[in-house]
Amino acid sequence: MAQGREISSRISSVKSTQKITRAMKMVAAARLNRAQARMDGIRNYGRRIAQTLVNIGFTLFGDEHPLLKPRPSAKRRLYIVIAGDRGLCGGFNSNVARFLDQNLTREEVASAKFFAIGRRGIANVKKKFGDAGIVKSWVDVFDKLSFQLTNDIAKNLLAAYQAANPKDRIDEAFVVYNRFASRIKQEVVKEQIMPLSADKLREQLASVADAEKNHAGKSHSHLAYELSEPQVIVTEMVEHWVSVNLFHAITESYAAELAARVSAMESATDAAQEMIDGLTLSYNRARQTAITNELIDIVGGANTM
Repeated sequence: MAQGREISSRISSVKSTQKITRAMKMVAAARLNRAQARMDGIRNYGRRIAQTLVNIGFTLFGDEHPLLKPRPSAKRRLYIVIAGDRGLCGGFNSNVARFLDQNLTREEVASAKFFAIGRRGIANVKKKFGDAGIVKSWVDVFDKLSFQLTNDIAKNLLAAYQAANPKDRIDEAFVVYNRFASRIKQEVVKEQIMPLSADKLREQLASVADAEKNHAGKSHSHLAYELSEPQVIVTEMVEHWVSVNLFHAITESYAAELAARVSAMESATDAAQEMIDGLTLSYNRARQTAITNELIDIVGGANTM
């Protein structure tokens, strides 16, 4: 019955693993609910900031403000790459690496700089582009995400955007992350975050125009503003908008990571159950064979007497 004991030991081991994967799924699902609520809240807040920027920044300055003026010959690009700190979430992290590999041209890679968020994001950039491309990196940010962090990233980004030295200056900035499409779907996207564009902000706002109409008396499109230092205020608003959008991208990425982990752990739990069922069947067959052999031995011994 040595084979039966070995199979029984394997069943116990798989059941222990199944308990872990089931617990990880439950924890990720609970965190996902909170992450979704935070993601929806910051998304709505970001729309308000975008509306204010359109109403004030582009109305007062058009494209003449240094942070609103497009650069026709954009050559130096900064990519803010967001991935997770941990694995066990299916293809969540590898999809970001694959996206960078497939969507960045040689010309972009030659002059690209990177901000990397998350240990797997840092590893992805290092594997593809080496250490030299990473200007700044942040880890362990998802569980304790705050505006202080995204303000820090935004200030570093805008400092590079306005750098006096052409070698240190960037012309465009993009954020690459997993967008939360649903609990079963995540998609890697590349969104331009600098320079700002009035048309792109209006496109962002157009998607919620109908929803705004349903809230009678709550429209903010005709507010009056009193500005003592418009240049300074618009600069601070742009910095805040960048910070809010980074906060939103990180919350979306975290929600997508948790959704991917829920799906991965559910698949692992189901696979463990299938393995347990198969091993249990093998154990019963081995036990039945052992019992049959013992009966044959008993009957054979009785016949010899």
